[in-house]
Amino acid sequence: MALRFDILTTFPEMFADTPGCALNSSIPSRARAAGLVEWHATNIREFAGGKHAKTDDRPFGGGPGMVMMCQPVYDAVNAVEARDPRPATRILLTPQHAKRLMRALADNIKKFENQFGVIDENDQNVNFPPMNFNTPKAQA
Repeated sequence: MALRFDILTTFPEMFADTPGCALNSSIPSRARAAGLVEWHATNIREFAGGKHAKTDDRPFGGGPGMVMMCQPVYDAVNAVEARDPRPATRILLTPQHAKRLMRALADNIKKFENQFGVIDENDQNVNFPPMNFNTPKAQA
């Protein structure tokens, strides 16, 4: 049975099964083609109520930024876990976690290049479509 990843996001098109999407290239793509992994992107907005399917809100007590609303995320997690009989393991990736992940990936790339040589990023055969989701640019 393949290792299953369920990705809860407000941008499921980033994880579609089309060229240029986040997981549809390189190693993840080959692992999926070999039947080793499967992933399913779930749109949290499908579990939000209201006319605009809003998933974020202002922080309690004021202040800058936005926070995810609890109920749509909670409902999405319960629905996704009900789709697979295997016990679920949850991994939450927040912006703070993403920064640590990016540093760890950069360290791993550096170690790899020290052992095997520099990775050539100038592959002229890859033509990725623009990844514009018509959202404002975020600051990390």
